[in-house]
Amino acid sequence: MQNLEKKLLVVEYLRYLKSKYTYRELSEKFELPITVLNRYISGKILPGNKKIEIFLRSYREEFDLVKEVKQNIIFDGDYFDNTKVLYNTFLLKRIAQYTRTLFDNVDKVFTSATDGIPLGGKIADVFNVDMVYAKQKKEVGVKEWLEESYIPSFSGNIMSLYLPKNSIQKGESVLIVDDVIRSGETQRALINFVKRSNAVINGIFAIIAIKKRGLNLLKNENLKVLVKL
Repeated sequence: MQNLEKKLLVVEYLRYLKSKYTYRELSEKFELPITVLNRYISGKILPGNKKIEIFLRSYREEFDLVKEVKQNIIFDGDYFDNTKVLYNTFLLKRIAQYTRTLFDNVDKVFTSATDGIPLGGKIADVFNVDMVYAKQKKEVGVKEWLEESYIPSFSGNIMSLYLPKNSIQKGESVLIVDDVIRSGETQRALINFVKRSNAVINGIFAIIAIKKRGLNLLKNENLKVLVKL
């Protein structure tokens, strides 16, 4: 990691810590004046090399991605709220970097609207590839669409997803990503899009899986999940 990258990571980490702790608590933790921490967090100055190593040591020793994601999820056994994860740039970047350790040779990242888009964008950045996503409605300006319909297990309604034709090219290695796997039907629809495009499924990644049925439906795929509820 280059020195500038380290500094930017440290600033992002400090900003994330500030969302959880007071300046006084951070001051005691790092044995630094509040005014200095404020300058780092606000971006007015960047930490020097010695300070960088102190902050990075804290990050490496104390930051647990799975634990942090779980702490930012509200789950009552039936319903959950993961907006604190999807709205948190620092966590999404860390999750995206984690996927880089799980998959190789990705040509395109593929997800569905709308909650999968923030994650898909970050992962596409990490792999330096394009992201495409299936939509819930057709747009007038697009002439040709692929369509996949399915029935979610929690609903008696037929749902449809639409993908502009040729968004995925023949032979491309496609990584399917989503914020959550519930029943697995949405991900199965995305798989069908990839197959109909004559592309290759590199793997499937989700931040959260909450039902065993969804995992079972996708068990024959290269599936990776960060948190299982």
